[in-house]
Amino acid sequence: MRLELGGHDKNIVVQQDLIIPSPGVPADSPLLKAANANGVAIWSEIELAYRFRKGKLIGITGSNGKNYHPLLWSNISCGRHRFRQFLLATSALL
Repeated sequence: MRLELGGHDKNIVVQQDLIIPSPGVPADSPLLKAANANGVAIWSEIELAYRFRKGKLIGITGSNGKNYHPLLWSNISCGRHRFRQFLLATSALL
């Protein structure tokens, strides 16, 4: 693993096996386009969590209700399903 600060070298990016960009990086960024053109796998953080999850995964999206809906679904299922609630700045991988 290599740490790059202040930007990324395209020649290094296109040599990777897998890139998991920050959610704030646009999918059409030149570096991701170059990586994709060179066959580099590009996963979102959610896709990484999905591939390594144990159990079922439910995604709740949108700008409202992300704090309320996991609690609601947990109550609807009468505790049969465990829901982990993630706040806005929390990684799905934690």
